[in-house]
Amino acid sequence: MSSNLISLTPDLRDLFARYWARIMPPDVPGDLTFPFFHLRSEGFWHFSPKSGKEGELDSRLKVRDNADGAYLDTALYELLRLREPRELLRSVLIETYFVPEARDALISQGTVNNEAYRYSEKLLKQNTEQAVREALKLYRSALLMA
Repeated sequence: MSSNLISLTPDLRDLFARYWARIMPPDVPGDLTFPFFHLRSEGFWHFSPKSGKEGELDSRLKVRDNADGAYLDTALYELLRLREPRELLRSVLIETYFVPEARDALISQGTVNNEAYRYSEKLLKQNTEQAVREALKLYRSALLMA
């Protein structure tokens, strides 16, 4: 995480939907605003309201329209930036709050998501390196023509 803001983005909605689909029956609709709204009373989770919308986050439906996202207490955010504490917390949450039948599905989906993320990072890095090489080639060609 490069920022403490957890934004309500389409990518996050898609990620939530993948987890939801793995552990819930198909006829039970999921909505990313569920955890966003219900975590507000936990003390470590804070809404980041859109400008001028500070007082309009009192229902789950209003979160979608009036919040940019949420952020964590600074100490928790700094702790979760470290791999070991993050993985330990993830394990504790899965073991504590999910039935055994859902645990394997959550762990499996997490592995798939992590591998996909690492692969996309690799592709982006390769594309960036290739773009830099091509830009340098063009620059050198322009210098030779000048």
